Amino acid sequence: FEHQDAVSSHSILVTAKFMKSPVLVADTNCKFSSYGDLYHDGVIYCELHGAEPAIRRELRAISGYTSRVTRERIRSALLILAVIIALFLALLAFRKSQAKQRDHI
Repeated sequence: FEHQDAVSSHSILVTAKFMKSPVLVADTNCKFSSYGDLYHDGVIYCELHGAEPAIRRELRAISGYTSRVTRERIRSALLILAVIIALFLALLAFRKSQAKQRDHI
């Protein structure tokens, strides 16, 4: 599959009715590629802009891809939350001890 196959009205994809019309290029830097078997459930996508969200989810599911970024973000968020809770509890304990000291004076 070549980029020109997606954007040319004379390409085999258009003339053989695999595509109704050539893909309109949204950006001069767009470059189209394909993933999978275009006779069945393959996808044509832009290397710069990617595929639409529904297709991306399908591709991830088919390939078994799991985003590490999501896991790392969750771990980071939990760590930050744990630190905030620990600081809050330390501040609470400090204020309580300060209140006890004032009561004894």
